Amino acid sequence: MRVFYSLARRAAALVLGASAVAAGQSAPPDSQRASFAIRVLQLVQGFQMASSPELSAAVNALLEDDGIHMHMLPKRDLASGDSARASEIVKTARAALEKQLSDEQSDRAAANDEVKTLREEMARLKTKLVNAENAIERMASRSAAKAAKSPVK
Repeated sequence: MRVFYSLARRAAALVLGASAVAAGQSAPPDSQRASFAIRVLQLVQGFQMASSPELSAAVNALLEDDGIHMHMLPKRDLASGDSARASEIVKTARAALEKQLSDEQSDRAAANDEVKTLREEMARLKTKLVNAENAIERMASRSAAKAAKSPVK
């Protein structure tokens, strides 16, 4: 079991670029590592290894998220264009955030206007309802008065 685990870890490290980093080359980008991890997962599932109790520890070790992409490289010195690039990223992010905030504020203002309009409409309808109730009461009282005055046949 330990042998398989050790071999699997070494093979994954080799494929993921540990040897390339040691040789002075850069590691493969995250997108390549992710696609490789998906292929490995499909391969593991295809062999039905994940359901084997004997190999569960090794499979779990392969699927752990502690690959080379989780380790920090040593801090490097600032290059000449780093500050300019960082300020450009900040400007872009700030502009996007301001646009989103302004959109949210305009949406909120439109919603407030709609609520105000609905409240005004409700007040108008309430007034109409009260007026209609008053008219019905007047008509009922007139009918009652008329009925009291008319002779019974």
